Amino acid sequence: MHADILETFPESAADTIWQWFQDLPAFVKRNMSRAEQDKDQFLESFNDSFNVFVYDGDLLGFVTCEPKGSGIYEVHLFCPRNTPDEKLSEAIAVFFEKVRYTPNVSKLIFNVRRRQAKLANCLYNEGCIFTGWSYREHRELFDCLIWEKD
Repeated sequence: MHADILETFPESAADTIWQWFQDLPAFVKRNMSRAEQDKDQFLESFNDSFNVFVYDGDLLGFVTCEPKGSGIYEVHLFCPRNTPDEKLSEAIAVFFEKVRYTPNVSKLIFNVRRRQAKLANCLYNEGCIFTGWSYREHRELFDCLIWEKD
């Protein structure tokens, strides 16, 4: 398993990520601002972020890191539904290994929905610190997790 930070989306990765998005249940897409976009708009929405692609032979996951301030990024993970726990944990570990050596990153912020307990556990295992909770769109409760470089 390995990760790459890429400036532009390879066409095959773009098609795969778009399909993952299309496969989300309607109730999940309804709460996402990207839900009404077409494929080109969806992919353009990641242009101001730095993007990490995790591969296990094929593309296993995609992480977009949206700049929020000097060295601070908000992280969003995209992967196929029903990704096995061990693969998700491996992908997150590979992501953190790559980001540890990315000079412009000092702090990562994750907002994890309560129903994403599996994801929260993977992040805790990588040294993320729970900092509280907040309500966001549609009054949905989020855990806030922060990871900082040593």
